[in-house]
Amino acid sequence: MGAVNPLAKMVARPIVSKPRADELLAGFANVPAVIPNHQINGEVGGLIKAIRAHVFTTEAERKQFLAPFKEGVERLNARYKLVTVPLKEAMGILNERTGAFLKEEERKAAELEARLREEQEAEAIEEAAALELRAAEEKKKADEERERAEALTQEGKAEEAAQARAQAEETDKQAAATTDHAQDIVKEAEVGVAPVILHQQTSRSSTGVGTALRDNWVATVTDITKLPAEFLLPNKSALNTAVRGERKLRKIPGCQIENKKTAVSQ
Repeated sequence: MGAVNPLAKMVARPIVSKPRADELLAGFANVPAVIPNHQINGEVGGLIKAIRAHVFTTEAERKQFLAPFKEGVERLNARYKLVTVPLKEAMGILNERTGAFLKEEERKAAELEARLREEQEAEAIEEAAALELRAAEEKKKADEERERAEALTQEGKAEEAAQARAQAEETDKQAAATTDHAQDIVKEAEVGVAPVILHQQTSRSSTGVGTALRDNWVATVTDITKLPAEFLLPNKSALNTAVRGERKLRKIPGCQIENKKTAVSQ
C-alpha cells in the first residue's frame, strides 16, 4: 500500500464551519427577491450580520489550520533562497557586464559609421566639384560653338553653321548630364553609408548560447502638467476620503459627487 499524500490528506480534512454555513445559505435561499415589509427586512439584516460573523469565523479557522503549513513553507522558501538569491545576484552582475560590453560595441559601431560617412561625404564633395568644373568647361565649349555658328552664318556658310549649332546643343546636353551626375553624387552622400551592423550583433558561446541588447523603452515623467489626459490616473482613494472624511467636500472640479447609500445591519 502506497504512502498517503500529505496534501491530499490536508485537503480532505473536514471544514468545521461548513454546517453552520449551510444553515445560513439555507436561510438566504428563503429570503424573497423583493422584501415586503420592515419585519422581514429586519430579519434579513440579522441574517447579514450572522453571515458576516461566520465569514470571519471561517477565515479564522482557515488561518489557524494553515499556520503550521505556512511556517513550514516559509522555512522551506528560506532554505531555497540560500541557493537562488546568490544565483540571481550573480546573474544580475553578469547581465550588467555583458550589457556594458554590447553597449561599447554599439558605441564603436556608431563611431565607425560616423567616420565612414564623413569620408564618403568628403569624397563625394571632391568628385562633385570635379564634375562641376567639367560641366563649366563643357558649357564654355558650347558657348564657343554658338559664337562660331554665328560667325559662320555671317560668312554665309549655312551648313557649317548648322553643324556648329548642333555641336553646341550636344555639348549643352553633356554639361547638363554632368551637372545632374554631380548633384546625384551629393544626394547619395547625404543619404549616408550603410549602417555598420554591430547594433544587432549577438555574442555566442561555444555552446551556442547568445547574448544581445534588447530594446527596452521607458517613459519618465518630467512635467506632469504637460501629460495628455489619457495618461493621468485619478486617485480614487484620496477623492473618496475627501468627500467622506472630515473635509466632507461636495464640490471637486471634474468630479460628480453623489451619496450612494448602502444597507447595513445594526
